[in-house]
Amino acid sequence: MYNLSFLIRYKHFILYVCCETLKPFGKVSEEVLRKYVLPNIGTPTPSLIQPAGVGVDFGVVKVSNKYLIVSADPITGVREDIGWYAVNVSANDVATSGTKPMFLVNVILLSEKESNASLSKITEDVDKACKNLDISVVGGHTEITKGIDQTILVVTSFAFTDKYVSSKNARQGM
Repeated sequence: MYNLSFLIRYKHFILYVCCETLKPFGKVSEEVLRKYVLPNIGTPTPSLIQPAGVGVDFGVVKVSNKYLIVSADPITGVREDIGWYAVNVSANDVATSGTKPMFLVNVILLSEKESNASLSKITEDVDKACKNLDISVVGGHTEITKGIDQTILVVTSFAFTDKYVSSKNARQGM
């Protein structure tokens, strides 16, 4: 655990800032999500059927007579097969809705030490995983990023469907 307390010098004042202790890696706690993330999810809209929430792997937006199922995941801490993991983790979250993932957008943040060969391996792995799952890559962003020591992939998977299932509405015996 890290304690994020620190001093800030502002003009002639010194401010003591104390933040709650965060885990060093991985998902933040449910308490942190409820306190800092979920109260800050933008403008409510009637077409947002299932917004962000604890234990909810995907969002649902009503678009015309269909539902748009959307999920995003970062892949961190993985060096080998990061492209494969990125596609499969995000696609799995869409699949938990009972919907086959159809489309994907990927953001590739390369560390300064990565080579063109590394980028080629990542994009080839994304391509193979998408072809295996019959998913189309519809866009993304790729850049070399200062301040990170290994590559990070952020993938958003989505699909249109007539119906879906959600753990949010699940009940025992259903």
